[in-house]
Amino acid sequence: MLWNMKLTNKAQRRLIPLLILAIGLAPLVAAVVWYFNVDVWRPDVTVNHGRLIKPPRVVHAAPLPLLGGGTLSTDWFQHQWSLVYAGSPDCPARCKKALYMTRQIRLALGAKMNQVQRLFIVAGRPAQPAALRGAHPDLAVADAVGEAGRAFLAQFTHGAELGERIFLVDPRGRLMMVYRVNDDPNGIVADLKRLLKYSRLG
Repeated sequence: MLWNMKLTNKAQRRLIPLLILAIGLAPLVAAVVWYFNVDVWRPDVTVNHGRLIKPPRVVHAAPLPLLGGGTLSTDWFQHQWSLVYAGSPDCPARCKKALYMTRQIRLALGAKMNQVQRLFIVAGRPAQPAALRGAHPDLAVADAVGEAGRAFLAQFTHGAELGERIFLVDPRGRLMMVYRVNDDPNGIVADLKRLLKYSRLG
């Protein structure tokens, strides 16, 4: 009986260091398992309201003529977030709605609105340029003329129907999110506020 008690105590003394080691290694093992399975376990539901472009596509600006004079600079998409809409010169009701949405979304950002710029890519000269400039004085309007214009426009339409979507380009010039014109603008505002909050632009 005494021999059995001594054996048990000896086994317990050996077991204690193993338990301590197991407790210490548990977080490391869990981290390794998580690292190699994160893509499997990541939930499909995300907090963003737009459709993410995976992976983000770099947008190359072209020196296109701008309404009111000047040209679109090749680094136009650098250093600011950009809301981009591509439409036709006559700018029907859907187009007017999209431009109004982007204007109000930018205004809703308050003090951070200057971190966001807007671009309207037109497949030709706008039918009513004076009215467009009057309603949207902060809007850059690029005339997508010629081969360079078509190539620039194709980076956004990407097979989709012209005028259906609003695009978000990050300050590194990457197309990273797309919205439909009929999407809730409050969702776009929420996305931008979240992105600006964690952006290095301050």
